[in-house]
Amino acid sequence: MAGVEDEGEVAELREALREQAVAVEELRAELEEERQAAAAVGADEALAMIVRLQVEKAAERTKAKQSRWVAEERIQHDEDSLALVKATVFHGSTRRFFFFGR
Repeated sequence: MAGVEDEGEVAELREALREQAVAVEELRAELEEERQAAAAVGADEALAMIVRLQVEKAAERTKAKQSRWVAEERIQHDEDSLALVKATVFHGSTRRFFFFGR
């Protein structure tokens, strides 16, 4: 009788072991799914960051071009103003020389 009980107990233990092995495999599969999902999320986040940085870079380039254009326009305006002042001074000196002989 003890042998029959032992066989029944062994069968129960084997069944429990099989159930645990199935549970372990299910947990491994779930873990692998979570790993893949996390990797996909990480890749998506990295891609989103790259796109955001590209947009920021383009905005900075546009800003730099606008600043350069404004600076060039100011330089041109200053040069034109200086040329006008020089011409006015030169003509004033020429007129004074013509009228007063000095």
